[in-house]
Amino acid sequence: ENSEDVRDSTVTVFTSDHGEMRLEHRLVEKMSHFEGSARVPLMVMGPGFTPREVEWPVSLIDLFPTFLDLAGIQRPEYLEGKSLLSVLQGHAPLRDFVVSEFMAESAAPNWMIRRGQWKLITYGSAYAPQLFDLHKDPAEKSNVAEQFPGVVSELAAHLASEINITRALAEIQEEGRANVRRWMATFRNEEEWQQQFMHFFEGATSSDVEKLKEWLQHDTATLPAGISHAVDE
Repeated sequence: ENSEDVRDSTVTVFTSDHGEMRLEHRLVEKMSHFEGSARVPLMVMGPGFTPREVEWPVSLIDLFPTFLDLAGIQRPEYLEGKSLLSVLQGHAPLRDFVVSEFMAESAAPNWMIRRGQWKLITYGSAYAPQLFDLHKDPAEKSNVAEQFPGVVSELAAHLASEINITRALAEIQEEGRANVRRWMATFRNEEEWQQQFMHFFEGATSSDVEKLKEWLQHDTATLPAGISHAVDE
C-alpha cells in the first residue's frame, strides 16, 4: 500500500492531554484552568474532512466518541463527550461550551466552564470566582467577575447543571478524613501523632489539633486553610 492509499484511509490526530504553566500567573505545571494549562492544540486530518479553523471550544472527552463514529461503532449512552465527526465534515458542533474540573495533588479543587468569549473558573467556597473575557483579554490578566455578576451567575448555574460541585467537595472531604485516619493509625497513641502534626505544620497550636479532631467527627466542619490542602494529598 503506497503513501497516497494510506492517506485516503487514515485519520491523523495531533493533540495533548494538558498544557504546562511556565510561570504565567506565577504558576508551574498543569494545576489550574488558565489557558496555559487548559488550552491544548487539536488538529485533525483525514479523508472527507473540510479544511478550516474551528472557533468553538471542544474537549478531549470528545475524541473517543469521534473515534467510535469514524470506526462505525455504536457509542455507549453513558459517554459524556460529543462526537466531532460532523464538525470535521463542515457542520456546527453539537454544543457551544466545555467544562472541566481539577481535583488532585495540593492545588485547591477548581472547575471551569468556557462559553463564547467568557471563561469562568470557580473554587467552590475556597476562593472567589474568576471571570475572563478571552476576546479582550486572552492572557487572562483581568478578573472581571465583579463587573459582570450576571454573567458569573449564568455560567455558574450552567456549570452546576453539568457537574455536581457540592457532591464533589463532599467526596473530597470524606477522602481527606479517611487519609487522616489511616495516617493516625500508624502511630502508637494520640500523643505521637499530635507531636508529628505540630512538627509538620509550623505555627500549629493545640487549637488546630482540636479543629482537626472536630473535622474528623463532623461532616460540616472545615479544616484551617493550608492544613486542608496537605490532607488532600
